[in-house]
Amino acid sequence: MNHTIFPIKMSGRLIIAGFILALLTFSCQESWQPEVQQDPAIKRILDLGFDESEIEDLGTYYAVGDMLFEKKSPSILSPRSQQYSGVEVFSGLRDHITVTIDPSIPNSGPNNWRPEILLAINDWNSVPDCMIKFALVNDPDADITVRAATVSDNLSITWAAAAVLASGAPGSRIMINFLNYTGNPNSAKKRNIMVHEFGHTIALAHTNLTDEEHIPGTPTTDNNSVMLSYAASIDWAGFSAGDILAVQTLYPEKEDDYLVSEVNGTAFLSIRRGHVLHHDIDMDGNVNLVQEFGPFYAQFDHDEFFTADWSGNGHSTLATRQGTTFQIDMNGDTEFDTSYPIIGPGALDLFFVGDWNGDGKHTVAYKRRNGYSFDDNGDGHIDRKFVLNQIGSQILVGDWNNDGKSTIAIRDNNVFHFDLTGNGVIDNSYSFGYGNSEDQYLAGDWNGDGKTTLAIRRDNAIHIDATGNRYVNYVMYLGFGS
Repeated sequence: MNHTIFPIKMSGRLIIAGFILALLTFSCQESWQPEVQQDPAIKRILDLGFDESEIEDLGTYYAVGDMLFEKKSPSILSPRSQQYSGVEVFSGLRDHITVTIDPSIPNSGPNNWRPEILLAINDWNSVPDCMIKFALVNDPDADITVRAATVSDNLSITWAAAAVLASGAPGSRIMINFLNYTGNPNSAKKRNIMVHEFGHTIALAHTNLTDEEHIPGTPTTDNNSVMLSYAASIDWAGFSAGDILAVQTLYPEKEDDYLVSEVNGTAFLSIRRGHVLHHDIDMDGNVNLVQEFGPFYAQFDHDEFFTADWSGNGHSTLATRQGTTFQIDMNGDTEFDTSYPIIGPGALDLFFVGDWNGDGKHTVAYKRRNGYSFDDNGDGHIDRKFVLNQIGSQILVGDWNNDGKSTIAIRDNNVFHFDLTGNGVIDNSYSFGYGNSEDQYLAGDWNGDGKTTLAIRRDNAIHIDATGNRYVNYVMYLGFGS
């Protein structure tokens, strides 16, 4: 009995995630011959290793034991983002999953499971170093509704069942089957059942399934796991060490890395959390594109990350730097398909990227002490150098004067010194913000007018000077700001 996982498809990539992840995936093929299409939900369940004889049809769901699989298809990304592929994942950039308890769960008597539901929520919220957090709300539109099963649900499971993660969202319901059990489980059993069912809603399945992919680092046998298929017969005794490691592996609590991306000349914010990029293309504070690079346990032990228009098609894609070599996802399909070694710099030099010659493609430059070196044409060789003795703590890159070429600005506290022509001479200086040590300064063409301006990130609030008048025009909130 080990900690294993379902395959899950995010952003067009097949990944493996701890315990058992379940997310509907679909593929489209052109064919000259008509094909008999299998119900994609059934196919999904069979792909997870279950036998067709185990599947019950419950109307809007298929059930396998206490796991409910929605029949509806997943939400697909907007056509405006068709250069990428995938679905939004519920963890996205949210700090909680909302839960409501339906009035069908009584407030008293033997069928009152409300205290155990709250305890289960608190149990999950107490897992350290994990981004999963549940919040109990009084809202019919909550992410998860806990309710009593009805006759029309046709639920045959003895105690309770839960919808598993699907369509880019946590499982939408947990049903307690008051119609089908005899006796009254004690509080410890109710609590164990509820912790178990909440686990299904975040894509965890039964630990004692052995046909799935083993989660790296977790034990191959765990008789104390809360996600055992017979959890309803066990009193709550806490998470096992394997449970905690598995969910920390699936949903690690990581710091957000804020990056400036671009689409068709207009800047937007991207947040990297581990191996996942979350894009707010509309700059409205909501993530509308998620890209997953590699499997869930990918550590991304690289030195630095850049989003830039490497191909000149008007869209930013990701590159990672290891030492002096950049690995680039050139076409935005989450595959690093181009290796870009830079001749000359050392691994500890300061690297930055820009469109140095105005051809629409971003290439690499680096700084060593007060010397600046530029690969203008992207062949990995340095084309020009200059020395600039201006001190500062940060280099920002942009087209500051709308001439189609990137040049540098050097930040010294809250004063910015601009080389507008790219010849190593400071042409303009001005102050913006307070230069607080906790502030992160960002540069982008926020309104698409061809001119780069500044923004300040303080926690998860981004203060943007979109017009270049050195005043904040608007503030937006995105991510956790950690």
